[in-house]
Amino acid sequence: MVITGIRTGINKGVDESMIACCCGVQEQFFTFRDNFTTGKPDSTHGRIYWEYVWEKGGAKILLRCYNTAWISQLKEQQGTLFYPEKHLQVVPIITADYVVAVFHHPYNWLPATTYRQFRAHIEETSDLILTGHEHEPDHYQKYSFKGEVNEYLEGAVFQEHGRPDRSGFHVVYLDLVAQRQRTVSFWWQNGMFVPDVHEDTWLGYKRGSRSGKRDFDLNDEFARWLEEPGACYHHPAKTNLSLSDFFVFPNLKELQFRGRMNLSTVR
Repeated sequence: MVITGIRTGINKGVDESMIACCCGVQEQFFTFRDNFTTGKPDSTHGRIYWEYVWEKGGAKILLRCYNTAWISQLKEQQGTLFYPEKHLQVVPIITADYVVAVFHHPYNWLPATTYRQFRAHIEETSDLILTGHEHEPDHYQKYSFKGEVNEYLEGAVFQEHGRPDRSGFHVVYLDLVAQRQRTVSFWWQNGMFVPDVHEDTWLGYKRGSRSGKRDFDLNDEFARWLEEPGACYHHPAKTNLSLSDFFVFPNLKELQFRGRMNLSTVR
């Protein structure tokens, strides 16, 4: 009843008692989390958000963990999850040299009316974004017009029912001094985990506005103007539509074709 009320909007004000009730089925996970070798989190906000800080040689790495599964159910449908807005306003306990966001469900499992807000928060505050749930591994970078640069790493399945031959995980190496990173995927083969031989390259990363070195920031008024669609559109699920709600940026690449006589470029 509580989950139904949250999803239908009956319980618009989600309080901590409702979150604790929904997270009751995750009690074994939290016991495992707190008894793990890394110890308890350095900061917690109920059962829906917590942080870890790793520090070495004066460099600090912050892990921000978001419990997107707090109202998860068996055979759930995409777009039915929800993450409370007030928990996106939590101020981190430190200013870190590298920030990792960890949450189980990718954005498409949240409703269209709220997932953009959640995604904007994650991308403005995180360097590396780790997700899972869908068991389809992927790795890519995203650049936004606001100057944010994010690294996405979607997890492979570690243990799949009925498929003991299908298992994998990723390892991320960081060089905070040179600002570079390397991701290596391991796959279960012949009774052992074998690294992917094609993923042994160090790549530079950019921190965007999180580096504190951006020349200027867009003010709220100008950012709203950029999102103005230029017409009055209506949608039953959202009152005020912005340009990014429905506009898909074209995926353009420069291709070069080398013929017998000349070299041509197609944009």
